[in-house]
Amino acid sequence: MNKEEVTERFAKAKELVSEIEEPYQSLALGIVFRWLLEQVRSPAQPVGTAAEPAISPSMALNEFLASRKPMSHGDRVLLVAYYYRQSKNEPVTRAEVDEAYTIARTPRPQNLSDIIGKCVSKGYLTEYLARKEGKRAWQITQMGEKYLQEEVANA
Repeated sequence: MNKEEVTERFAKAKELVSEIEEPYQSLALGIVFRWLLEQVRSPAQPVGTAAEPAISPSMALNEFLASRKPMSHGDRVLLVAYYYRQSKNEPVTRAEVDEAYTIARTPRPQNLSDIIGKCVSKGYLTEYLARKEGKRAWQITQMGEKYLQEEVANA
């Protein structure tokens, strides 16, 4: 995070606590500012730390999957959902996950719906409320992103 972003977040924190009376305003300012600093980057911003899966605007899906070296079908499904969220800012359908296997030239699981269901039950994916092109869609959760950051190896 650069100095400009920190300054913007501090100004936002001051604005949010401006109507709170002293001595609580000073206390609230510290808490709100810390909270704003810890917020996850928006999907439009590229992720820059080495621990997070980085996606450049020109990176292809198969290139991203190859760079992360997923060890399981669940990891691969999460990486596809993460890719769609970060590069396209949209959820992913089962058909798109299936197509990712073709693009990456990787053997498909016997039951892709079961793999997606297991990711949902672990809290790594959540069903998107609206349909995407008439189909059910899923998006990666913060817990899923954290799992990718901690468990799926960097290249």
